[in-house]
Amino acid sequence: MSLLKDHITIYDIARRAGVSIATVSRVLTGKANVKEETRKKVQQVINECNYEPNLIARALCNRISNTIGLLVEELSNPFFVTICNEAEIYCTSVGYTLLFGIINSWLGNETELLHIIEKRQVDGFIFLGGKANQIKPKKSFLDEISFVAKRLPIVFINSKIDFENCYIVRTDEKQAFAKIVRYILSCNHKKIGLITGERGFVITEEKIAVFKETLAQNNLTVNEEWIISGQYLVDSGASSMKQLLSLKDRPTAVMCTNDTLALGAIKQVFLSGLTVPDDVSVTGFDDIFISKHFIPSITTVKQDYHQLAELAVKKILSHVSGEHCPKETTLDAELNIRDSCKIL
Repeated sequence: MSLLKDHITIYDIARRAGVSIATVSRVLTGKANVKEETRKKVQQVINECNYEPNLIARALCNRISNTIGLLVEELSNPFFVTICNEAEIYCTSVGYTLLFGIINSWLGNETELLHIIEKRQVDGFIFLGGKANQIKPKKSFLDEISFVAKRLPIVFINSKIDFENCYIVRTDEKQAFAKIVRYILSCNHKKIGLITGERGFVITEEKIAVFKETLAQNNLTVNEEWIISGQYLVDSGASSMKQLLSLKDRPTAVMCTNDTLALGAIKQVFLSGLTVPDDVSVTGFDDIFISKHFIPSITTVKQDYHQLAELAVKKILSHVSGEHCPKETTLDAELNIRDSCKIL
């Protein structure tokens, strides 16, 4: 369903019918003090435009709803779950409500969700994952974002989409991943593998590029056979590690582009009769809750979930209130050294 074609407001109905907004409102609410001829004219325009009034309030002016729409990729990813939880906590503390839309990566339903949630008269949107995190999103998706952003502020977490009224809150993942690569090198590992999620996404491509650049800076050759890409799932981490362990010449350390992959990778090492970190060192990224409790606890990079979520909400609140708000805010990440890496 296209917003570009279907988005009609009460102002459009009034203009096309040649009446006031108040008259359109009276027709919509069924009030009697409208001439029959006028009522029929307005109703005809409503029918022709397939106009659907706002589901919460048939607003006669642009008023604040104290609601923010949050579109998030499937909640199987602990990183997304934690961000949503932190955003909900902060919204509640400032008298706001979050309206969630769950993106189905297979259906690619961002546009439909955007259309549905916008009808609830939200004050803005937060995007977490999905097409917004692709290196090259399709033009049709960008057109929809641009169209909505002309009316409502949109904040992207760990993305790089830039339109009018669009804001970005992100972790400097390139610098953060370089930090953990340098740590592995400081442990004297020279045979280093990499397990990633889906290609074509910012969070994947940036880390692959940094991995290769940092190895090259340290005069190490990148073995493409040791770079395995799959999905950001535990099972994918396990299958990728199984593939690496089957090699005659295998890496002594394997870096994962998130902790979910690292969990699967470590599990597969033990299932193969080996141990972490004695036989293979493993690192993650994100520092999800389970990472410090897993055995062995995972060496990883901690993203500041609280700040990512709070700043995303604050940017919408600032925009709505007319306050100045930086277009982009970049956060540092912290290296957490635990038990999953061995010094050679």
